[in-house]
Amino acid sequence: MSAHRPIHFARRAFAGKEVGRGPTHFNLAYEITWVQQGHIQFDLGHSVVDAVAGTCIVLPGDMENTPVGRAAVLHQLWLPTFWLEEAADALGPRASAPQVAAVLPADSRVTALTRVVMEEVGSGLDASDPGMGALMDSLLYSLVRERAPEVLHRRQDVRIRRALERIALEYANPLRVEDLASAAGMCRYSFLRAFRASVGESPYQYLLGYRLERAAERLRKAKGVSVLETALECGFGDPGRFARAFRARFGCSPREYRARHGN
Repeated sequence: MSAHRPIHFARRAFAGKEVGRGPTHFNLAYEITWVQQGHIQFDLGHSVVDAVAGTCIVLPGDMENTPVGRAAVLHQLWLPTFWLEEAADALGPRASAPQVAAVLPADSRVTALTRVVMEEVGSGLDASDPGMGALMDSLLYSLVRERAPEVLHRRQDVRIRRALERIALEYANPLRVEDLASAAGMCRYSFLRAFRASVGESPYQYLLGYRLERAAERLRKAKGVSVLETALECGFGDPGRFARAFRARFGCSPREYRARHGN
């Protein structure tokens, strides 16, 4: 499985306040999308897959879909079906390539590996590098093994979308559950239940993850900004708490992350 494979990937951005619709198309391969920022829908005709920042969307080949997004940044990777079939054959009868569209949570192994692959490709690591080959093997094996709970074809509550949009605009500011519930036009209790049902995690967990993803992005791109400034600009008033949360999500300190991934 470690032979050199050409990697086909793209970074896509939906900017501004207007909803953008990508072209309706069929995938000729498995399409793996890591949502770096914002939220995105894939209209499958009979249903909708809806994902938020930090999560990963898996769309099988030969599936017609239309991307719909606003203020979203996506990283997409295309994997030929026979790669997954080879990985499943190598693992035995209990492994199989995914057959349905799914959204995998931020703590899924597939999501973590997809993010790392995208970061390594973005840093210039060639597909022929042995390290990239090992990463791709791990991703393929994880895809055919993946048994984590999947969020399938779920239509997102428009009220929750308003709360997510407020987070995207004001994540650096102090945001309480009451503020987000107000944006959604709901009482606190109903909002908490509806948010978890729609997004798959609590508002606090989502906001924390969103802030950490923005901090990681700044560490990669903003060379002249210190780790402390990054923490403050992304909504973390306590540098120690920021460092602990960052390590829990990315497996290293903010300084180590910048050293590895900074351009």
